[in-house]
Amino acid sequence: MEHGIRFRYLSTLCFIVLVALCGCRESEQGRRLDTGKGTYAGAPDQQLSAEAREALGRRAEYQRF
Repeated sequence: MEHGIRFRYLSTLCFIVLVALCGCRESEQGRRLDTGKGTYAGAPDQQLSAEAREALGRRAEYQRF
């Protein structure tokens, strides 16, 4: 009976360790976890062209009541 309990305990422990290690993907490593309040830590946005701004302005005109 002692052998069965020890085997079950060891199997459960190995399963937990395996799940924990699989959760550590390479792409998740080195990622910034804390950011300042109100700041965006991503890449800066690209500037809109004059044509894109005009197109957005025309679309906004349709939404006015």
